[in-house]
Amino acid sequence: MRKAFSCEERFDLPKKHVWEFAIDFQNVPLWLKEVRTIEQIGENQFEVSIHSETGGEDYLSRFRVTNIDPEKAFTIESKSGGILVKYHYNFTSLNQKCKVRLDVCCEGKNAFWAALSPFMVWMIRSSDKRILQQLKKTLQTNEAPS
Repeated sequence: MRKAFSCEERFDLPKKHVWEFAIDFQNVPLWLKEVRTIEQIGENQFEVSIHSETGGEDYLSRFRVTNIDPEKAFTIESKSGGILVKYHYNFTSLNQKCKVRLDVCCEGKNAFWAALSPFMVWMIRSSDKRILQQLKKTLQTNEAPS
């Protein structure tokens, strides 16, 4: 079973600036406040410590970066409990501004996915737009290094 979602955000910044900040994964804790730490554990593979707002505890998650098209797009893949989630970021130049589109695809084939599918759909839909909004806020409020 597969579920897909999309959202986009416009930035009053050049595409190159937004791309360089987003593709430097050490910046993730600056714009995703629930990410405590990030560590590179292999080529294009990372481990993150994420703080759970509901449980109040931290947990570890791993992701890998695939399909990097310099200054245009990249995909992040994360697999847990038989569920594969792909976050595809696409960067488009709009004169001196930028648009970022986020396409998210969730795939699962086991009973765990079938049981959690409604919750996962709700959770991902509610967080996707927030991900881009937090990136925009960080870049436009000088919280990001230039």
